[in-house]
Amino acid sequence: MSQANQKISYAQSGEDLIVKFIFDSLRIFQPSYIDIGAYHPEIYSNTNLFYQNGSRGINIEANPDLINDFREKRSKDINLNIGISETSGKMDFYIMSAKTLSTFSRAEAELYKKDNNYQIEKVTSIEVFTVNQIIESYLDGQFPDFLSLDVEGKDLQILESIDYSKSCPLVICVETISFSDVICEGIKNLDIIRFLESQGYLMYADTYINSIFIKKDIWKSQELDNRNSDVQNLILINSDYSAINNDLTDQLNLAKQEIATMKSSKFWKLRNAWIKFKKILKLDPNQFDNILVDSDYLEIADSQTYDNPIPVQIGTVNEQPRNQWIEQQLREMPAGLRILDAGCGEQQYRKFCQHLNYVSQDFDNYHGQGDFKGLQTGDWDQSNIDIISDIISIPEPDQSFDIILCAEVFEHLPDPLSALKEFDRLLVSGGKLILTAPFCSLTHFSPYHFYSGFNRYFYETNLRKYGFEILKIETNGNFFEYVAQELRRVNYIAKRYANYDFSELDHNTIYQTLALLELINQSQNDSEELLCFGYHVLAEKKKY
Repeated sequence: MSQANQKISYAQSGEDLIVKFIFDSLRIFQPSYIDIGAYHPEIYSNTNLFYQNGSRGINIEANPDLINDFREKRSKDINLNIGISETSGKMDFYIMSAKTLSTFSRAEAELYKKDNNYQIEKVTSIEVFTVNQIIESYLDGQFPDFLSLDVEGKDLQILESIDYSKSCPLVICVETISFSDVICEGIKNLDIIRFLESQGYLMYADTYINSIFIKKDIWKSQELDNRNSDVQNLILINSDYSAINNDLTDQLNLAKQEIATMKSSKFWKLRNAWIKFKKILKLDPNQFDNILVDSDYLEIADSQTYDNPIPVQIGTVNEQPRNQWIEQQLREMPAGLRILDAGCGEQQYRKFCQHLNYVSQDFDNYHGQGDFKGLQTGDWDQSNIDIISDIISIPEPDQSFDIILCAEVFEHLPDPLSALKEFDRLLVSGGKLILTAPFCSLTHFSPYHFYSGFNRYFYETNLRKYGFEILKIETNGNFFEYVAQELRRVNYIAKRYANYDFSELDHNTIYQTLALLELINQSQNDSEELLCFGYHVLAEKKKY
């Protein structure tokens, strides 16, 4: 390609050039933008090309160490050192040794740490707002033309929080592949693709890492305009045909090389064998027996078997449903009531109690390291706790609280029954107890870990004994989801306790087993009675 035809891209895989082509086709030559999870003003930037061409927008970067680069190099933009989430408040931001992987998702941070040997350098509390709040505050409710989104694990939640009926971007570029240090092991997030399609978007392009969407009705209108355009426009388009053709030819040759490399890998062979094996599982017994004697069946599949691979998500959801359940219970409580967050830890539920009179309590002896055995957090911020005391002897008068929240604490108490007795003393008649604890757990926060978990019979027996009536008792997860969660830890545990480094084949074996568990889980029925992540309980102190 001649130097005159070369085009500068600042993005990771040329996404900015693709987006520019879309806007040029729409005759929007200086699109406005909002870049959420912007990272750097130039490197891996999906918006710097537009800034250099005179466009202006908003850059949002939660890492306080990175925002000054934007203020220096993108001074004509609005540059905000905040986070974006589905709800406003404050959230812990995990700054990773690889800054592109910094995230608000503790689960994502731990995954990077365990599976990819990256380190959590520090955890800092960051103010977060919703997308809609930013659009209202800075843009009078009018969404910019272009949304670039890359927030490591929170992309779907943010997309779901946008009020599309009021105002929405014309074009969206969002990361749709999970991070992996191993080529081709990233998992495509089809939930994002399906959601945006349900909101009237067309997936225009995919660069493997990111997917680019455009409002379908806008693009169809543009195509109609093109069909009705005059001869002069056709001549202008044709004049650039040679350069575009050369670009596409180069991209096609590169793609062919990447596909050839990918198909020759062990992962590709194992994956296609797995696809065929899943088809076997759907056959009747006679067909199954016939297939087993076909020695050629598990050879490399042809391209027709690679249709809509489903990302394996089982075993990744434990904390999120629990937090959502707790949030729902708290938001349903009448405003003005006095609530005790017993064993509050880092007070992560304070943000859901803004309508309540919130009081925090903790013994304040754990600070992230413990005795260095089992699973530890590394960092643990217990500043600004209201009451520092033993949970079984809280210095507050009888019947001084309307609500008590005790989330994931009981396994860390030498005597949880005495805590129930104390809760009965502290609650008013008819007061509510919101209680969660694991059904089964690995050693964590040691030496303050005394029980691996509690089943439903513990709550049914002891809550009644200490003067409570159970209003709700719900399970979180099931047998297959729990097994999948622990299977995902094997790489980390093998490295830590057996000095064993996973090979590509080992990673693939875990992946295939997770895929099998996800398949079985689709038809599971009541396996949670055998094993689950834990129980969520809402109880009421009996009225006398």
